[in-house]
Amino acid sequence: MSTGREMTTRPGQPQPLLIDIKEVSRMLDRSVMSIRRDDDEGRIPRSVTIGKSKRWRLKELRAWAKAGCPDRMTWESPWAARTAL
Repeated sequence: MSTGREMTTRPGQPQPLLIDIKEVSRMLDRSVMSIRRDDDEGRIPRSVTIGKSKRWRLKELRAWAKAGCPDRMTWESPWAARTAL
């Protein structure tokens, strides 16, 4: 899986804590449909749901990509060594 593009914001503007599927798609350089499949099949970190909206933690996605994009089961395992979130 490609680690894609870094998220850009205007100077002085804080990075968002949570991002939507379109931003995940852009960052990982994959289509929205591919991200949905990856999520359904446990290939990306778990999203959080707020109301009816799915969001991903930006900091977690960056740490996950840095760790080599392991599957969700490996990523969430208590003994997986990974960058502090």
